[in-house]
Amino acid sequence: MNTSLHNLLQRPDIWRPRDRRSSGSSGASTGYGDLDRALHGGGWPRAALTELLVARPGIGELRLLAPLLSELKTQQLWQVWINPPFIPYAPALLQQGIDPALVLIVQGEARQQLWACEQALRSAACGAVLFWPAASLRYTELRKLQVAAAAQHCSGFLLRDTRSAAQPSPAALRLQLHGDEHALQLDILKQRGGNSGQRISLPHGYTLQMQVPINQRAAVSTTIDPTEHSLPTTPAVAADKPLSVVTWQ
Repeated sequence: MNTSLHNLLQRPDIWRPRDRRSSGSSGASTGYGDLDRALHGGGWPRAALTELLVARPGIGELRLLAPLLSELKTQQLWQVWINPPFIPYAPALLQQGIDPALVLIVQGEARQQLWACEQALRSAACGAVLFWPAASLRYTELRKLQVAAAAQHCSGFLLRDTRSAAQPSPAALRLQLHGDEHALQLDILKQRGGNSGQRISLPHGYTLQMQVPINQRAAVSTTIDPTEHSLPTTPAVAADKPLSVVTWQ
């Protein structure tokens, strides 16, 4: 085989059909048996970008991610939430097993958000990154995030509007979410190495509360220099200030 072609095929963002046979149970459990059985690898893809497409925020997307996020508590890894539409309700996070002291919320302009997402995905201090982009992302920008997630084996979740479903994406997994009073419906639009076109229904349980707009709730506010390319290696938030918010001047 040509040396250049061989080197190209070793890139972590290049998928080959044989990967479907060799990856096995490599996913991180979602905490929902029906969904794990439908997903290739038995759960959320590791070291990859996952897209959750929702018509509006708050239909159950955080409840869906809660089991995975709660696991980060034992690893003492940051979970970085970039541009969330609301600040989550800390007691509800605790009820779901998520340590609010490990939640780092980042605010900024669209360009800064994208930069922060890539840096967080590349940081060994992060276990998961949740990104609600304020602007439409180009394919090349999505690809950069996918490569960044693979570099440090971080789980990246991109929460976008359902209108993005028609756009191509390098994400390893794309789910479209629909919610009603009874259940959360998940349509598998794409999954690397697995079958798409499946619909999974998850009955509602306790749903995380996200009721207060982010600019109307008191939180720990820290101004950072966007030229810095690192995160704190260990979380350090006072017990009476459970949520940490990072903003740019």
